[in-house]
Amino acid sequence: MKEILAALCLLSVLVGALGVQKSVPKSVPRSSTAVPICPDAQSILPCRCQLDLAQRLILECVGVQSSDQLAQVFQVDFPEKKFYNLFLDESPDVRVLGDIFNDVSFEIIELYNSGIEFISEYAFIGSLNSLRRLHITSSLLHENTFPFLTINSYPNLTVLDLFTNEISGIPALYSASVEALSIRDTKVTSIKAGTFQGLTQVTSINLEKSFISSLEKRAFWNLPRLQSLSLSENRLTILEAETFQLIDDHMTIYLWNNDISTIQPGAFMLPSTNASFSLFLDLGANQLTQLDEAVFAELFPYFDFLFIASNPLECGCEIAWLIERPEWVAKIGNTAQCADGVRIVDLDPQYYADNC
Repeated sequence: MKEILAALCLLSVLVGALGVQKSVPKSVPRSSTAVPICPDAQSILPCRCQLDLAQRLILECVGVQSSDQLAQVFQVDFPEKKFYNLFLDESPDVRVLGDIFNDVSFEIIELYNSGIEFISEYAFIGSLNSLRRLHITSSLLHENTFPFLTINSYPNLTVLDLFTNEISGIPALYSASVEALSIRDTKVTSIKAGTFQGLTQVTSINLEKSFISSLEKRAFWNLPRLQSLSLSENRLTILEAETFQLIDDHMTIYLWNNDISTIQPGAFMLPSTNASFSLFLDLGANQLTQLDEAVFAELFPYFDFLFIASNPLECGCEIAWLIERPEWVAKIGNTAQCADGVRIVDLDPQYYADNC
């Protein structure tokens, strides 16, 4: 009898377990994020849509045959209008960029090695609130064919790169968001006062490898956040007084490989307060014959480094003011040499003390 009761109890437990098992759904819904959908691949050729590692939409267009062919791509139905990146390369026959994107927006636009010579002021209107970085390099843009006046309309644009274009002059620029500006390897010949004053957030300006031979007085004033400025490989011969206004922060100024032979006192204006000011200054590969005390003495206490190599420096008594301060000599390193090849760090301070 006990055996029968035990068997009945075991059977009851098994039936109960099976009942519980049957009440569990066969599949449990899982939370998921919808994957962005690309347009039909054949319809957008020669462009290609894909997802990056962060599942963001990328549109790559290589070898586009004409401006019309690029415009036709955006007449196709795009299930998703918000893209992360537009990449155009090796398309020399794309010459005009109008309002072609049909409300497709981008955060980054990169247009490389094209024949673009005109961009409409409405070209990027669909990306008005999304555009963060704009790179248009190795193209044929002039100052009158790129919509400089509209950059202030893009509230999130932080990088503007116009490297290698036909630009010969830079108009006054305005933007409350641009932090990095590159207009290098162009035909620009001069920089006027106030050109960059309207870039209230700019921290980096790159103007190297151009034809700049003159900087107006106060060309780089009222730029309270500027930390890096490059004018290397231009054609400057003189730095006039009040050209650069330094800020109370670390600054780097590159003037390498110009033809600078004269620097006027006050060319680099110290900040009114200099509690945290420091400066890296590159004057290498110029035509300086003297390190004028009236120019450099007030700067040396704040130099992180002064690169002065490859200048035909005279090392007579005119340099005694520097040689007698070993802590300052240390800031020009081992590469600075006199015109006769003697390293400045090897000059004898006692000789200058006795003879100058």
